[in-house]
Amino acid sequence: MATKSYVIPCPSTFRHAVLGLAERRKLTATEIALGILSLLDPETIDRTDDPGEPPPGDRDSISLKSGPRKGRALSRKPRLQVRLPAGLDHARVRRALALAIEIDAGRQRLSIVPAAEHARQAAERAAEQQALARAEQALEDMRGTVNIIAFSADGHGVSSTEQASYILGLPPGTQLNRELIKSRFRQLSRVFHPDRPTGDTERMTRLIEAVRFLEARLPRPFTFKPMNGR
Repeated sequence: MATKSYVIPCPSTFRHAVLGLAERRKLTATEIALGILSLLDPETIDRTDDPGEPPPGDRDSISLKSGPRKGRALSRKPRLQVRLPAGLDHARVRRALALAIEIDAGRQRLSIVPAAEHARQAAERAAEQQALARAEQALEDMRGTVNIIAFSADGHGVSSTEQASYILGLPPGTQLNRELIKSRFRQLSRVFHPDRPTGDTERMTRLIEAVRFLEARLPRPFTFKPMNGR
């Protein structure tokens, strides 16, 4: 496997933590990074926060030891030098080292999963992703269907019984009564309420107007009230 030398810019506090870990474990920063990159999949490593590049003002001061500018002070970004497989980006190397620090501090735990179990878990994740994709497609299909069959929300209000019946999806000539109107409103509000995935504020407004229009024109139920308590 081809390797290359990386110069990884990082905050000086992070570099100090990495070098401290390396000293305690009697390893190099390269060996620590390589261990994490070899043991863990990229997705796990990339879930770790990237310590990032040095903030403004975080600089090293070094003295040149050779050349015509020997002895002069040079200011540069703090960095770590490691030799790792080619093709890695700086962020992943920093994340791998950060994860090693988390594991050493006990804030993260590393467990060995048998290959068969790992394959089963991967298959479950893939099945969940496929199920989610199917659900999202079904929802998108439902939105399209609703838009095709739904009444037009023209924004001009409700002006006739025929128009109100059309908005409620009732065939022409339907014998209207309060129970039918309320039942149909409950059905359609499950589709058009703004809190639903297929919600539509304009159509919900038209539904409410249609119900009010029809109920105002239906006869009120007759209630018998005895006079003088008889």
